[in-house]
Amino acid sequence: MVLDIGTTVGLISLVMASWVGKTGRIYAFEPAPESLRALRKHIRLNGMADRIEAVSCAISDTAGEATFYAHTYNGENTLSASFARRVPDARGVRVPVTTIDDFCASRAIIPTLLKIDIEGFEFHALEGARQMLRRHCPTVIVELHPMIWKEIGLSTERVTQTLADLGYQARPLECQADLWAEYGHIVLDAVA
Repeated sequence: MVLDIGTTVGLISLVMASWVGKTGRIYAFEPAPESLRALRKHIRLNGMADRIEAVSCAISDTAGEATFYAHTYNGENTLSASFARRVPDARGVRVPVTTIDDFCASRAIIPTLLKIDIEGFEFHALEGARQMLRRHCPTVIVELHPMIWKEIGLSTERVTQTLADLGYQARPLECQADLWAEYGHIVLDAVA
C-alpha cells in the first residue's frame, strides 16, 4: 500500500504500480485540477485503475479546505501563495484538504511507503500523520524544499523536532551536504 502525495500527472504512481503488483494499491493525491485530469487519463490509458486511485485533495496537518495555487501541469503547484507571485498565470482554487491520519483511518489502510512531494509542505503532511507513522512505521521518501520553509512557518528546529517526535531519522538520497539547507530527496526510516 503506497501513498503518492503530490503525484502531479502520475508518472511515479505508474512506475510504482508495476512494483506493487496486482494485489497492491496506490493512492495518488493531486489537488490541481488540470494535473488531476491528466492523472486520471494516464491511469486509464495504462490500464491501472485496479491499482491506482486518484484522490482529489491536498494533504496537510489539518483537514478542511484551502486555496491551492496551480498553473497547468506545473510540478511546483502548491498551497504556497508565493507560487502565484512567481507564476503570474497561476490561479488559486479552493480544494479539500485532509491529513494522512484521517485518510488512512477512513479507509482502514496501512501504507508501507509514503512518497511526499508537495513543494515545501512535506513536514505539514508528516505532522498530520503522527498516529499512523508511530503505529505502523512505513518508509517515507520526501522531496525537501528548505528554501521556502521560513515563508510557510517551518524552521530547521521544527523539522528536526518533528522527526525526533515521530521516531524517524533522515538519510539523503542525493549528495546534499546539509539536508536541512539544500533542495533534494531524503528517506525517512523509523528508528528501531
